[in-house]
Amino acid sequence: MVIKQNVPHGMDDPGFRRKDIVMIKLHDIQKDYGTVPVLENISLEIIPGKIYGLIGPNGAGKTTFLKILAGILYPASGSLEIQGSREKYDRWCRTHVIYIPGGDRGLRQKNSVYENALCYGIIKGMRKQAVADRILELAPVLSMEKLLDKRVETLSMGQKKKAALLCGLCSGMQVILFDEPSLGVDIDGIEELKSIIKKVHQEYQITFLISSHDMSFLSDIASEYIFMSGGRIKLEHHGPADHKDIMKKYQKLIR
Repeated sequence: MVIKQNVPHGMDDPGFRRKDIVMIKLHDIQKDYGTVPVLENISLEIIPGKIYGLIGPNGAGKTTFLKILAGILYPASGSLEIQGSREKYDRWCRTHVIYIPGGDRGLRQKNSVYENALCYGIIKGMRKQAVADRILELAPVLSMEKLLDKRVETLSMGQKKKAALLCGLCSGMQVILFDEPSLGVDIDGIEELKSIIKKVHQEYQITFLISSHDMSFLSDIASEYIFMSGGRIKLEHHGPADHKDIMKKYQKLIR
């Protein structure tokens, strides 16, 4: 399944790989750490342009799942493929998927927001000028115009999350994997982050997979839900849901 999208202003530059958005298919993914099974029989279709909420208790395998999608980890068995493409997943994900870990890891603390985004885009194979142009285009979308010259270590946690998101968007990423984005972020920062995710999703048709224990955070933005426990997908919910419904499903999951 390949969906042709309307390319917004600034995204037609040949340096940005955003011509098509595609479905990701996982089949029977297994992952072990030594003799300990972490993921078992994970089969899933990730529909492009959706916001997925990934829910489960600690130790459910959520972070490992996201890291496999990002190409940081490799499954012990099973397959990942891009529907409608012959390109190998482990190659495709390097230029189309970004994993944003919990906390403020992944950013160079002594460098400015601008320098982080520029460096990340170049590492991903983008042309320097194309990335620079993209930073200036996206900074207003993320309300970051006044933060571009700030060193990352001086930012709040919410601002650091926005900086990480800017890095991914300026590199033309199609899929953004957010691990606990609301962790350590104050109430105002959480509300702003939700608003930005919705805006970016709507304007640029980005696919999000967001792992969070904050049911209210997810229910305000997600359109699909994946419930995990014991390294397995226990339930999928299609369509929006309020946080009470999500909590009820989660409580049944962990009983």
